[in-house]
Amino acid sequence: MKKIGVIIPSFNEELYIGKTLQSYCEQKHVEPEDYFVVVVDNGSTDATLQIVTKIQKKTASCTILITKENRLGVRYARKKGFDTAIQYGATELLNTDADTPAPSTMIEQVKKTAAVREPVVIRGKIFFPEETLLLMIVHMKKIMVLFKQLRLIEEKLFGPTLSGGYFVMPSMLYKHIYMGDIVHPLIQAEDHLLGRRLWYQGATFVDSSNFVVTSDRRFLADIMGWTEGDRSKNYRTIQKKEILQNIGKLSYEDVKERRIRHTADRFLRQLVDALFLYNHDTHANFLARSSYMNFCSFFHLPESVVKNVSFDERFGYYHDLKKKYLKPVTAQLIKLTGSV
Repeated sequence: MKKIGVIIPSFNEELYIGKTLQSYCEQKHVEPEDYFVVVVDNGSTDATLQIVTKIQKKTASCTILITKENRLGVRYARKKGFDTAIQYGATELLNTDADTPAPSTMIEQVKKTAAVREPVVIRGKIFFPEETLLLMIVHMKKIMVLFKQLRLIEEKLFGPTLSGGYFVMPSMLYKHIYMGDIVHPLIQAEDHLLGRRLWYQGATFVDSSNFVVTSDRRFLADIMGWTEGDRSKNYRTIQKKEILQNIGKLSYEDVKERRIRHTADRFLRQLVDALFLYNHDTHANFLARSSYMNFCSFFHLPESVVKNVSFDERFGYYHDLKKKYLKPVTAQLIKLTGSV
């Protein structure tokens, strides 16, 4: 029987966690034993933990587990949630964000989709609130088109991508693809890492029939990144009005240059991971090899790029490739995306 573990990493989420958690306590057409929720407190200093504890005590419709991860960062919290859910018997791991309530049929649809074919990874559709979408369409249409172009190139080279806001994967695959390195300095976004490695293991990716509407927080953080070059760690405390004023300051050319350079850097990291997996994981051989061979062909890199990369050598080898190829890969991406 499928048993779904819902993982919610949380850090100072008092404004959002109650609504999100309540949405999972009000699921329709499922039994309480079909799923449970794991809330990972990642060092919150606000009322997050008190809100979760209150809901836990008064709710009998679903099981809510609370665990803590003292190392700050969503990658640590997410992993702690996955591990806890597996220990509790989850066969499917549903990852979401604390500011992303679920539709009432979420668990029902996940069970149906996961039962069709195994192993299957479910990619969720994530939308912003209507007013945020309107801002994006009016003020950032060119930027949105650019990002879509880059995502299509990434999926062509490395396979389907995942967003940490909502995805589901089989616990049996997670246990196999995790190699003790989600916290490795080579990895920037571990949800991207999970997506690649699930693909290399032969998982079938299915787009969910459900969708979630997240808060505008991620959008506001992106604006910080686009205007300042990087996301501020304190973006949650900055006034929304102040951030939205930055939309008028956005220069498409500046955003494009920063985003493409960042994408080129991430591609090189993923190239090194593919090389490593090809040499050290027999389950991932074929697709991992296809990724790095496609990458070399796509960006006209020499065959000498391909080498046997050990676990400890990866970060150093990534830096070697970055010195040689970050500029030409960036230039090629700029050329491919052209004028929008």
